[in-house]
Amino acid sequence: MSRPQAVLRALQKTVPWTLIVLAILGSHNRVLAQTAAANLEGVVSDPSGAVLPGVSVVASNPATGFSREGTSDERGAYRFSSIPVGTYTVTATIQGFAPQTHREVVLTVGNTVVLNLRLTLGAVEQSLTVTAQAPLVRMTEGSVGTTVTPDHVETLPLNGRQFANLAIFTPGVQLGFLRSMPQAGRAVRSPTP
Repeated sequence: MSRPQAVLRALQKTVPWTLIVLAILGSHNRVLAQTAAANLEGVVSDPSGAVLPGVSVVASNPATGFSREGTSDERGAYRFSSIPVGTYTVTATIQGFAPQTHREVVLTVGNTVVLNLRLTLGAVEQSLTVTAQAPLVRMTEGSVGTTVTPDHVETLPLNGRQFANLAIFTPGVQLGFLRSMPQAGRAVRSPTP
């Protein structure tokens, strides 16, 4: 067997396996998009706006008992990746500052909630509790999406029980109809101005 034939034979054996490995690695992002989890991230700062490294940040879900703890890095940033969806209480503590607690932080499927924390100076006995929703605008990604809650499904009249009509809850989506199928509704993304 000549050298070119040996090289060709070796390529015939390795190329299919290489393509399979590349296909699996390439589908990694699509697999992650199918998880029922969310991300929580933010920056911890002091009253002047300077970042605070080494702050203990705890995200806990009182309904399930799930809890995750982390520490802000040298840039004051913290991140909890792939945590189960639900309503969380987020608490930040560090010596010399009053602990701060945010309640009712709602994490929905596939979303990244940015919750920046600003700690105030104070004794350890003082604490600050904030009850508020995280902003609805996603500042870290350019995708558009929404979560249809069970309340939407149960309380809203759906013409003909077409589940696709629930897409109208997504910003920028309008309901259109196909001419060939007048009974079926379909969601159409409106063009951006």
